[in-house]
Amino acid sequence: MPFTIASLFSPVPALVPAVVLILAAGPATAETAGLAAAPASDPVTELAADSWPERMEAAKACARELDEREVIERLEQAEGLPAEARHRLLELLHRRLLDRPRGALGIELRYTRPQGGQPGFVLVMRTHPGLPADGMLEQDDRILEIEGQPLDRDGRLADIIQERRPGDLVRLVVLRPRRDADGILVRDANSQVVEDRIELEIRLTSVDRLPDTGPGGAPDRVARERAQADWARIRERVSPEPHRVRFDPRTTPSWILVR
Repeated sequence: MPFTIASLFSPVPALVPAVVLILAAGPATAETAGLAAAPASDPVTELAADSWPERMEAAKACARELDEREVIERLEQAEGLPAEARHRLLELLHRRLLDRPRGALGIELRYTRPQGGQPGFVLVMRTHPGLPADGMLEQDDRILEIEGQPLDRDGRLADIIQERRPGDLVRLVVLRPRRDADGILVRDANSQVVEDRIELEIRLTSVDRLPDTGPGGAPDRVARERAQADWARIRERVSPEPHRVRFDPRTTPSWILVR
């Protein structure tokens, strides 16, 4: 068909619907174009960046964004990370474990092991005034469970409490001696003290508020000992294998051998 000026103004009905559809669709976006949005940068991956400043910024981002459990998870999945990146995560975890706030109830206690088919329990000797247990627990209460876990070994109650943070709620199952209106213990036909099973929720305070707290004080010392034990156990599980390097003293500079 020869090209003429008139052909410029001839109707083109087949093209009109396509033009209308394009105009109605609006501006193209990453979603309408079928393109995935750029993923947010992962600070753990950035620990392996080539640039030293980038690695330093990634370490700061990890400290801001990752809690203890996330650091442990990333260490367990970090087979492809270089040793420097893994050691940065280990250093962060070490600081978190030693410096994290730790929960406390505010009681003096004595532990009794399971025996004769009876469960282990913690006997409340006294509560500290003004701390969470005050008014919630009573002298001679027997704590049987915390967070649904039986107290089957000495130290289990303190371990679970100090894994929590101040302000967290903990659930306790307690046996409490029943008393009459005059405060006298109620006994059954066999002269055994009657106990009521009670379930309590108590909001924890900080271990720093316990009596004799401070550098070297008993609660502070016990908390740090537990933190060191946690750190040793986790480090054994997630630390990278050491690299063994052989040096030939005949060819290695003496300053390297001394170091």
